[in-house]
Amino acid sequence: MSFREKSALATALALALVYSFYAWRAWGVGGPPAAAMPGMVGVALAQAIVVAVAHIALAIHRRPERPDERDQAAALRGQRNAYYVLLTGAIGVLWLALRGLPGLTVAHAMLASVVLAEIVRHASQLVFYRWGY
Repeated sequence: MSFREKSALATALALALVYSFYAWRAWGVGGPPAAAMPGMVGVALAQAIVVAVAHIALAIHRRPERPDERDQAAALRGQRNAYYVLLTGAIGVLWLALRGLPGLTVAHAMLASVVLAEIVRHASQLVFYRWGY
C-alpha cells in the first residue's frame, strides 16, 4: 500500500471510530443545540488528534510520495462521491428541519451527513486505488 492509501484508510477508520463513539454517547441526550456544541467541538479535536498521530506514525515508517495522475484521479472520484452523499444529507437535514424536529436532532443530522461524506470520500479513494483508477 502506498502512503496515500494508508492515509485514506487511517482517516476513514479514525472518522468511523471517533464519531461512532460520539454518537453512542450523545444518543438520546436532549437539550438545546448550544449545549451540544462543546461535545461536537471536542469530538472534532479528538478526531484531528487521532488522525495526526496516525499520519505521524505512517510518515515515520514511510515518507510521503509525490502525487501522480492516479492519486489525483482517485482523489477527484472520491470527492465526487462524497459530494453526492453530502448533498443528499443536506436535503435530508432540510427535510428534518421543515418537519419541526428539535434543533439538536437537526444539528446531529448535519454532523452525521458531513462525517458520512468524509468516510465515503476516503473509502472511495481506497476502492479506486484497488481498482487501478
